[in-house]
Amino acid sequence: MAPRIGVAATIGALLLGLTLGAAAREDGPAREAQAAELRQDATVSWGSVFPVAVPAALVRSALDDPMLMAALWTACGKTPRYRLSAEVGDQLHVVDPTGLAGDLWPLSSLKNRRRYLVRGEIDHWAAPGWSGAEALVELSVAGDEHAAKIVVRIDLRPTSRVGRLVAGVASSAIGELIDRRAGANARDAVAVLEDIRLRPAEVSARLTGADRERFEGLFLRVPPPQQ
Repeated sequence: MAPRIGVAATIGALLLGLTLGAAAREDGPAREAQAAELRQDATVSWGSVFPVAVPAALVRSALDDPMLMAALWTACGKTPRYRLSAEVGDQLHVVDPTGLAGDLWPLSSLKNRRRYLVRGEIDHWAAPGWSGAEALVELSVAGDEHAAKIVVRIDLRPTSRVGRLVAGVASSAIGELIDRRAGANARDAVAVLEDIRLRPAEVSARLTGADRERFEGLFLRVPPPQQ
């Protein structure tokens, strides 16, 4: 299913506009405090570095538009088939058909860093007793006009006491699972970014409507590298 923006969220934004914006700003300090606590008290932490043969500026542009990247993920046939939707304010909702669903809130960002606070439900054989979890996801970009590196860090904590106990006992196995899953997703995302750089017109043709317009505004102005 293609990513979509919820009708209720759209109507709510139109009707409440300034109120929602003010509420989002008020939530910012609380989210930052939760993120700091998660970083210090994570049950499982994972990180890795992924090189990508595209300019760092292109990577930053992609990270600035998660809804467009979700549309590209689907259009390029990547799996799992995530469903990403915009909710109230700056909140995003993601559904993973393998048994994960959650909400994401962007945190304060720097030029080369994007962070998200994540809360979700887990129904997965590899996480017995968890029921839910929260995470801090951090994506950093380093590089120049020729190539970049994407540094990914995930700090994860189950919301239930039983889940934290299980995760603490099996933290190495859970880390390996995250490494396989998040690593595979990151490598697929790198492949999409490299296609954008090398074949932007072909990638654009896979999209429709507003997604295609946003893609062309962001990426078709970047000339492909000389062969």
